Parts: sequence; C-alpha cells; structure tokens
Amino acid sequence: MDIQKRIHVPKAQTNEFGGYKFRSAEDILAAVKPLCNEHGLTLCLDDEVILVGDRFYIKTTAVIHDGLDGFASRDAYAREPDQQKGMSPSQLTAGAASYAAKRALGNLFAIDDTRDADTQKPVDPNEPMPNQMLDDIKRLLEEAAVDVEKFLEWARVNTLHELPIGSYETCVKKLRTTIAKNKKG
Repeated sequence: MDIQKRIHVPKAQTNEFGGYKFRSAEDILAAVKPLCNEHGLTLCLDDEVILVGDRFYIKTTAVIHDGLDGFASRDAYAREPDQQKGMSPSQLTAGAASYAAKRALGNLFAIDDTRDADTQKPVDPNEPMPNQMLDDIKRLLEEAAVDVEKFLEWARVNTLHELPIGSYETCVKKLRTTIAKNKKG
C-alpha cells in the first residue's frame, strides 16, 4: 500500500509524567487523510464498548474503503481504567477510545509505536516517586488498613516521600496482596 510507504507521523507529543515522546490518533489522522484523499480512499473509525468480565473495553475498528468492494480493517482494544485522579467517567472513556483509535490506525497503516530509546528520558530507579504514584500507594495503604509506620519500616524509608520510583511495583504488589488477604478473612 502506497500510503504505508509514504506516511510519516513524528512523535510530536510529550508525556509529562513519563518524559517520553509519542504520537496521538489525531497526529496519525492529520498525516493520513491527505494521502487517503490522493488515492480516493475513505477512512472510518468505529468505536464499540465491550464488557469483558467486570471490565469495560473500547474496541475501535479502523476501516479504509476504496468506494467499491475493496477495504482493509484493523481492530484495537483499550481498557477503561477504574479511575484516574481529576478525570470524569466520560473523560476516562474518551481516553480509552483515543488510545484504541491510535492502535487501530497504527495497525492499519503499519506504524511502529514502540518507544524509541532516543526519545525516552531515562528514569533513575532511586529517584523519589512522583505524586501520582504516591497517591496510589496512599490509597492502597488505606484500603489495606496497614499501619504506615510498619510499611515505612518494611520499605526501609523514613517517609512516604522517600520511596524510590524503582520500588513502586513491589509496594503495590505487597499492598494488593494484603488487601486480598484481608478480604478472605
């Protein structure tokens, strides 16, 4: 497909939290629409909400039509997060839909979406956790009904703000295990 050969979508967006560059669905659409127009093709995106177990997923289908019988399509899925601080339910759904659209478009036009090593800011695992991660830990501590002092002793730090970013996954796993044990009895 000529479009796959010619399309170039730079990673023009920056994730402030992670410090890396990425491309959005809107970036891909801006690059591909003129190429589709040149070839007399129509591009359509269709979203569908799907319940899998107790989780909602957005399924986006990207379809390219030639106006006759020829078409190609690709699907992609994105899960809505349970919650995200400062976001309404409709914003959560829109965010999942945007990500699914980006993935479906990337699949349709063979756009590689791996993060290039030279566009990522290296993360020092010993840096303190950012506030968003600390908020997660605080929420889990409360839900697990764990004494903060005992948790700090386990983590070998004096305050939550000293928790290193590299320990986030371990802390979350420990707290979720405690929550699960508390629920069992």
